[in-house]
Amino acid sequence: MLQKLRTVIYHVADLQAAKEWYIKATGVQPYFEESFYVGFDINGFELGLDPSMKTLHPVITPNLTGLWKA
Repeated sequence: MLQKLRTVIYHVADLQAAKEWYIKATGVQPYFEESFYVGFDINGFELGLDPSMKTLHPVITPNLTGLWKA
């Protein structure tokens, strides 16, 4: 049985701009920051930013990935 949504990863075109936006929106600094991923811990919830847009299909695949805790 699924308990809760644990992780959401947004695929973003501009990692720096997205990071700054989420810092302002949440008041939380990233706990992990590299050129390939920025991660925020929002009260035990993972909010990730992924700059890789290569694997996304513009119609079929949305720009986010959700992971559930079982």
